[in-house]
Amino acid sequence: FPSHDILEVNYIKGNEISLKTVNGDFVFEVTNGAVSNLINFPKAWVERELDKIASYKYDSEGGIVITGTRYSDDFLEHINMLWSNDIVGFEDSMNFSNTKIQSLGKLKYITGNANFSESNIQSLGELMYIGGNAWFTKSQVQSLGELRYIGTSATFIASQIQSLGKLRYIGGDIDFAGSVIKSLGELRFVRGSANFFESRVQSLGKLRYVGNAINTHDVQSLGELRYVGTTASFPQIQDKSFEELRYVGGHMYIGNLSRIESLGNLSHVGHETRYSSGPNSIQ
Repeated sequence: FPSHDILEVNYIKGNEISLKTVNGDFVFEVTNGAVSNLINFPKAWVERELDKIASYKYDSEGGIVITGTRYSDDFLEHINMLWSNDIVGFEDSMNFSNTKIQSLGKLKYITGNANFSESNIQSLGELMYIGGNAWFTKSQVQSLGELRYIGTSATFIASQIQSLGKLRYIGGDIDFAGSVIKSLGELRFVRGSANFFESRVQSLGKLRYVGNAINTHDVQSLGELRYVGTTASFPQIQDKSFEELRYVGGHMYIGNLSRIESLGNLSHVGHETRYSSGPNSIQ
C-alpha cells in the first residue's frame, strides 16, 4: 500500500515492524531491508486483496472459502502474502510447490488435488480432507496431522513424512517407495494399489482393505489385512499364519524369506499361489 496510507509506527522489534495504516494494523517481517512476510494483518484488507485474484465465499462461521482463482500466475504470486487463518476451505486444486507458505493454518479441506512436492509447507495445520490426489514427493511435511481422507491417490516417494497422523482412507493408489514412514497409523482402507517397495514400513497395522494389488517388499507383518483385490506379493512376511487375511483376488506370491506356515483364515485366492523356492511347509 502507498506510504501516505501509513499513520504511525507501532513498534520495531528485531526483524518485525508494526505499522498503523488507514486499513488497520499490519505486522511485517523484514529481511535485508525488504518486506519478506506479512505476519499479521486485518481480515477486511485480506478480503479486498483476495477479490482481485480469486472468487470466494464465507462458511457458516465466517471463514473464507476460496472457490476459484482468476489468474493462476497472479494468484500464486500474491497468495504467499495473503494466506491467513481466515482461509478455511479451498474448492479447487492447489499447487503449493510454487508458494512460500509454510503452514496451512485453519484450512480444513481442499476439494481438488493438493501438490506439496518440494514445497515449503511444514505443517498441514487443521487440514482434514483432500478430495483428489495428494503429492508429497520430497516435501518437508513430517506428519499428516488431522488429515483423514484422500479421495484418489497419494504419493509419498522420497518424502520426509514420518507419520500418517489420523489418515484412514485413500480412494486410489498409495506409494511409499523411498519414504521414511515406519507406521501406517490409523490407515484402514486403500481402494487402489499399495506399493511398499524400498519403504521402511514393517507392519501393515490397522490396514484391512487394498482394492487392487499390494507389494509388501520388506514388510514383515500383515497386521489386520483382510482383503486384496488382485495380486498379493509377500516376499518377506514373518507372520507364521494368515490370521486375518481372507481374500486375494488374483495371484499370490510368497517369497523364500517368508515364514508363512499356515493359510489360516484365507478362504479365496483368485489364481495360483507361487513360492519362490517351490511349495514349502504351508498347510
